[in-house]
Amino acid sequence: MSGKASGKNSFWVWWLPKNTNNASAAFEFIAWLSGATAEKKMILKNQQICAITSLSEDPEALRMAPFLPVIMQEPASGKVNPVSKILRKPREALVVGLSEIASKDVDPATVMQRIQNQLAGVDFSS
Repeated sequence: MSGKASGKNSFWVWWLPKNTNNASAAFEFIAWLSGATAEKKMILKNQQICAITSLSEDPEALRMAPFLPVIMQEPASGKVNPVSKILRKPREALVVGLSEIASKDVDPATVMQRIQNQLAGVDFSS
């Protein structure tokens, strides 16, 4: 190993439809939701990883998520996931499943078991 950190970070992408009734209020909400105060609350609540570098140095956040400084090295390297046809199907299944876990009142074990069952017949060798 090279000693360099690597990992997988995913980020939410926010957008506003052009026909929104109140673009200014929607933008303010998104700015608040993705700001340091809200992101820190999510770290303290469930160890959510965010892209706000200063939070990887915040003592309270570090007590809850001591791995943040290492994780923040990955986006700094500028390297992204390699595109692979073999990994496309499991990546898509995980994105859907993990989004479901994050946004709905579902049992994470049930969702992960469903993903495992869904991918049981996939050949990852070629």
